[in-house]
Amino acid sequence: MKCSPEESLKRRIAAELTEAIDTQRTTFELMTVIVLHDVFGFGRARLIKFGNALQKQYDDFSRECDLTDTLRRNSPKATNFDTAIIRAVQALRSYGIDYHEILGDTERIIITDSKGRSRDVDEFFAEMERKN
Repeated sequence: MKCSPEESLKRRIAAELTEAIDTQRTTFELMTVIVLHDVFGFGRARLIKFGNALQKQYDDFSRECDLTDTLRRNSPKATNFDTAIIRAVQALRSYGIDYHEILGDTERIIITDSKGRSRDVDEFFAEMERKN
């Protein structure tokens, strides 16, 4: 089966994007391991334990992205990735952790809500809290 030039271009761009994302993830993980070692004194055993726990979190997040959930059923515009992001931030908030305080000036986390609007995840939670 032959692929159209447009389809071929889409596949190449998707592959390049995936590679770029994987490189950024690996860079972040390497920087995290260096900080854990240099600043917090993690040795080899604790770094391996951290790496395993981090991989489990990635796996759980990926599984969450693959699930069909309430938000996804209510709106084909909101993706399961959006829902997984919402749940991850919600988990941090339930622990009393403000990811902005820890990570400093981070890029805004943009999600698509059930109405198809692109919005900041923090604005999403603020609106939910106002409703409750």
